Amino acid sequence: MQFLANENMPMSVILHLRAAGHDVLAAKESMRGETDNAILARAQAELRMIEVLDSTTTWSGLFSVVDERRIRSRPLPD
Repeated sequence: MQFLANENMPMSVILHLRAAGHDVLAAKESMRGETDNAILARAQAELRMIEVLDSTTTWSGLFSVVDERRIRSRPLPD
């Protein structure tokens, strides 16, 4: 799978995902300081995703940011 990990994602998680064979673009390595909109645009352009299995069924139409403590979601722009 292809993931885009936002800047607050712990490096240990990124390294674990990479070791498991996933393609992980880490914003902290190549997109430091970019806006959520820029990160979302790149994730969409490269067909990357952030995945939290079985945590919710309401992903459709939302931009979601997952961190160690919570999931923040907001509607995608029209």
